[in-house]
Amino acid sequence: MGEKQRANAMNIVNTLNSIDKIKTNGARFINNIVDQETKTAIDRLDKEKIEDGQFYGYDPYNPSTFDEENRPLQEPALGFMRFGN
Repeated sequence: MGEKQRANAMNIVNTLNSIDKIKTNGARFINNIVDQETKTAIDRLDKEKIEDGQFYGYDPYNPSTFDEENRPLQEPALGFMRFGN
């Protein structure tokens, strides 16, 4: 009877150890995911900063379709040809 109880106790301890290992692996996996998401967010913000810092010049006398659709309206025209209105 004592040997059976000892074997059961060892099985319980081994099972608890395996549960702890699984929890540790799960926590490590979650940390890896968080690190990847953080890196992706930083990369995305850097990309947006670069895109915001780019200068787009346009010729007010020969506007492109993009210029006509996206230029800010100015009043008065300040001597430039008006387009998009």
